Amino acid sequence: MALPWNAGEVAQDSGSGEVNPALRLPGAVLLINAVLVLAERLLVPGLGADAPGGVGSGIVSVVIDAGLGISLLTGSERYRSFATVRAALGLLLFTGLHLFRGDMVSAVLQFSFSVSLLMLLAGTPSGLRRGLALLGVGLCLLLEVAGIHALRTGRDLFGGMFSGAQKVEGGVITGRNFSYRMDVPGDSWRMRGEESAAEDNPLVDRWLIHPGTGANLLIIGEEVPAGSQLNLSAFGQAVIKNLRQGMTVLETQSPICNTHEGIPSCVIRGSGSANMMAVEYEIRVFSTPGAAYQFIAFGPTESFTGLQDELRQAALSFAVE
Repeated sequence: MALPWNAGEVAQDSGSGEVNPALRLPGAVLLINAVLVLAERLLVPGLGADAPGGVGSGIVSVVIDAGLGISLLTGSERYRSFATVRAALGLLLFTGLHLFRGDMVSAVLQFSFSVSLLMLLAGTPSGLRRGLALLGVGLCLLLEVAGIHALRTGRDLFGGMFSGAQKVEGGVITGRNFSYRMDVPGDSWRMRGEESAAEDNPLVDRWLIHPGTGANLLIIGEEVPAGSQLNLSAFGQAVIKNLRQGMTVLETQSPICNTHEGIPSCVIRGSGSANMMAVEYEIRVFSTPGAAYQFIAFGPTESFTGLQDELRQAALSFAVE
């Protein structure tokens, strides 16, 4: 039987109290969200905490949303207040958390989802209010589904980067504005054109992408005054600060510093999110006479682990000419 769109009159359940057909819509929303969050946890580990409807979510929240959704689908008023509190907490706590992290996209989506859910739960919504609420929540859930599908199939994290990318002939990368060379991590990697890369980041000297997974590798050079000493650990932290402009850094490991082939370097690993997708990253900073280099690799959490060995070998091949 199709769910009634009009609020109708509150009917009497022969068993345990009032039945309000208007509650079936928010019930369906909560149940669908619970299913999507569960799918995220199973298909894309680490992603569920940043989805629009499943912010801060885990198995406990899946059970709560599913239970509330099923109850509301029956039209029962019993747990309406609990569902309202759940939506209000999502609005206040998780929107605020995203704002604190500087993740405006996730904050806007969380705000839209929570407000739309509250619009469905408060009183008896009019047709206009119901339509606006369903539009808002529908867009959020659609983006959630699209994000899961995109990460499972492999995609460009920031859009438009794969166009015009070319295979590196000879398997060796040479600097454009700096004198260095480095082996290409693997045959599947492609190099972005100079103009398109510069449009996204004018500081990038070379930008490689891995079309099959959506992973990226950026090499950035910076001139250093002759004879000056560079604090690599502090330099690495400055790189992470800049990285926050493109993603939300959630966790960062302590730098590991050593020297390879006479070149001092530090490695910083961590995880974050970009466009609501879980991302792993690995940053290496090198100090050479007259220049400092950033080796910034990142990609979807699920696929990045399989690329780390070849990225590490490429970094070890880095040499100043």
